[in-house]
Amino acid sequence: MDSFQIESKINAPQEKVYHAFSDVSEIPKWKPYVTSCEILDISTANAISVRKINQEISGRKIYSVETVLVANEPVEYKSRFESNGGTVLQSSTFRAVSSTETIWTYESQFNPKWFVKVFTFFLRNLYKNSADREIEAFKQYVEEA
Repeated sequence: MDSFQIESKINAPQEKVYHAFSDVSEIPKWKPYVTSCEILDISTANAISVRKINQEISGRKIYSVETVLVANEPVEYKSRFESNGGTVLQSSTFRAVSSTETIWTYESQFNPKWFVKVFTFFLRNLYKNSADREIEAFKQYVEEA
């Protein structure tokens, strides 16, 4: 399993940050490769909701299924993404520094399927750099909204 943590200061109130992050209709507005999101199930036995995230990366259409495990508004959001390549556990916490500043701590753990494990060493920096870009895009989106 490969994991990393990123922390970012966002110049926006905690509630606004949490809403933009957790609202399925907002995701395509700040994740450039996400084309659409749809809710598949709400309040399942072991999850709060299950959502399908449709993406297009380098002309290739792929999707992942996100199971929301914790949605503790406006403080914490945890989910599991499953795709052909493996499972990603993501944890986000949002800490209010002031009424206009929030610290977002993002943790990600990637558990690749056997055929992807061979490439994990090479993909590590690519995956982390992609997360850095997503966080910066999210920060810009929330701060400008």
